[in-house]
Amino acid sequence: MSLIDHLQKQQQEVDRRLHKALDDAGRSALGMPTSVETFKAWLTQAGLCLVPKSRGEANG
Repeated sequence: MSLIDHLQKQQQEVDRRLHKALDDAGRSALGMPTSVETFKAWLTQAGLCLVPKSRGEANG
């Protein structure tokens, strides 16, 4: 598997997990989280985390 294939597969997995987390939020009686901690908990349940972009990436 080439590096590009690996990165594409990794991106697809992240997209799948994020879709599941957002789908779960949409089915919640409360809708989207009202606190950062709740949002982080939903991401953790989906196996995701927030990572800041480097300064170069943040502008593009």
